[in-house]
Amino acid sequence: MDDLQDLVILLICLAITVIFCYFILRLASRDSRLMKKLSSTGVVALARIDRAEQTGTMINDQPQLRIWVTAYPENRQPVQLVIKQVVPLISIPQVQVGSQVTVAYNPNKIEEAIILSQEYTNKLEHYTSQDNELNRLLANLYTSMPEHQENNLAAAVAPFGKDKYPTFTEVIQVANSGQYINGHPIQNVVFKVNVPENGSREIPYTLLAPSFAPYERGEMVEMVYSYVDERATGVFSRSPEYKYEARSKFGDISQAVYHLTTVNPSGYYMGDDEFFFIKAQVAFDNSVIEVEIVAQMPKTSNLQPGMNISNYCWRENYSKKARLQKQKRGIAKVDYVETSKVCWGQNPLVKIGVTVEDNEIKALIEEPVHTLRIPEVGNHVFVAYSPLTKEATLLGGKV
Repeated sequence: MDDLQDLVILLICLAITVIFCYFILRLASRDSRLMKKLSSTGVVALARIDRAEQTGTMINDQPQLRIWVTAYPENRQPVQLVIKQVVPLISIPQVQVGSQVTVAYNPNKIEEAIILSQEYTNKLEHYTSQDNELNRLLANLYTSMPEHQENNLAAAVAPFGKDKYPTFTEVIQVANSGQYINGHPIQNVVFKVNVPENGSREIPYTLLAPSFAPYERGEMVEMVYSYVDERATGVFSRSPEYKYEARSKFGDISQAVYHLTTVNPSGYYMGDDEFFFIKAQVAFDNSVIEVEIVAQMPKTSNLQPGMNISNYCWRENYSKKARLQKQKRGIAKVDYVETSKVCWGQNPLVKIGVTVEDNEIKALIEEPVHTLRIPEVGNHVFVAYSPLTKEATLLGGKV
């Protein structure tokens, strides 16, 4: 009888051991299963670790951690994730508050999330495989687009629209409106343009001017002008070097198609217009890049994600972005910002020194940035950068 009881106890202990081992093995393999599944079917994104703690569970002598992260997926809003994952002891130093990691998650069930190992991030072509998108967008490049409202970024096969060209104008009057947006003045400016065979025309404009480069009387400004209906459609470039006979440094332009991915009102208004923060994919010269732009539009504008809009772009700036966006990406801290009075459109040319948080590489962003999107020292921004040349380009504003 005693032997039978001992056998029963042994079998129970054996069963408990088997069940325990089964669950341990499932937990150990859970992470690799999730990585395989979510890296191919989920959303892959850079993320910043906000907090981490041990759950108290050890699997194969390795601790399981509960990790809170903020993920920044492309063309989506940031999302908070809580990840339970076994982290090898040797990798613990990489899972610290503020560290940058690559995550994958199920957007329909965000509790399914995992930090991807180097093995999976090396396999991913998430940031460089643009062929399908490139072909789709470039197919629209020289195709007439549906007509939009007059003040929208007008559809046109010519870069500026039909019969519109850049021309130099002189600022003959400047008056401050007394209104400011984020410390930048709204100015009422009158430009004078010389029209061949028709004398000169005075063009009144209300503009948001950078606080460090307000419009001044006597300044030469390049505007896009229609000689057919004798009206200007916007500032094309500004530079302190411009004289009456100056040659524009900004004439190297390309036709482009902007595929809008997000359209968000900024909450900033100027008269009947509102500023919109827009993310878009831009097809130009056999390339596709991601950009963030600020558009000043009538409040009644019906810009929607998914729209394709034909417009121009500066080839030099966008070609540089295309080159850098094929290289490394990361979250970077802004170390310094230097502004200038040179403007591409109404975007001042700025120099932004950054430190990439993942590897402490210091890089330089030198590109036009809209006045409302210039980051402050200490902000964190998304960048694409070259570890070799230490050049960088903005992918996204404050994170």
